[in-house]
Amino acid sequence: MTLSGRGGFLFLAIVAMACGGRKDASSPSEWPTFGHDASNNKFSQLTSIDTSNVIQLSEAWRIEDTADVAGLYVNPVMINNRLIGLMPSSHLVAMDPATGKVLWSFKPDTSSIPNWSKGITGHAGTNGAPDRIFLISGGLLYSINAATGKVMEN
Repeated sequence: MTLSGRGGFLFLAIVAMACGGRKDASSPSEWPTFGHDASNNKFSQLTSIDTSNVIQLSEAWRIEDTADVAGLYVNPVMINNRLIGLMPSSHLVAMDPATGKVLWSFKPDTSSIPNWSKGITGHAGTNGAPDRIFLISGGLLYSINAATGKVMEN
């Protein structure tokens, strides 16, 4: 028996989906990638905000940027109690989510293509390797240590 054409592709696709993919976020408070997890389910099990108290929310803090443009261009991620986002100035920053205090900042090389990014995503470290942030900016792919903001060589 051979698998050919559309039927074979469909069969292999179904088998691949049944085998599963990468594991989802390890903790409800983590949001390591766009859409929350590898399944892109856009859902968190946190229950501290619901329909009974959402009206009581107010601004907790604000971060200012030096860029002369408005808004964030990519969704931030949450890894190990660090809110990590790309600012309009192209700085990648990690903040304390409770206070907004900047924990570290990384400025990618934007000399070839300024203010151009394809987003950020987090990746949990394995076998003792640190968690990392992947950032595409200015036509380059960066691997950033999520704890320190330093470029990772491998």
